[in-house]
Amino acid sequence: MATVEKTISRVKGESTTQINDSYKGLSDDQIERYHREVKERCGEDALKESEERVTDMDKEKFAALQAEGGKIFQAISHNMTSGCDSTEIQ
Repeated sequence: MATVEKTISRVKGESTTQINDSYKGLSDDQIERYHREVKERCGEDALKESEERVTDMDKEKFAALQAEGGKIFQAISHNMTSGCDSTEIQ
């Protein structure tokens, strides 16, 4: 039944991404620390809005977002020895 409901949601353009998908690989403690930091820096509403944007994405868009984040992370890690003022970092 859940598969049928997900299919209907997808056809209607509704959310198919679960918020837990965005936290794969993190422990419950790491997720809680992330939530706490976001709430302290940006507020509860910002956390809710961010998670709503993620859950409104379909699986393909979410995968593309993760791939883009991975590329950014790789670029930063490859240029860490360049220093904060380098054009590659900025």
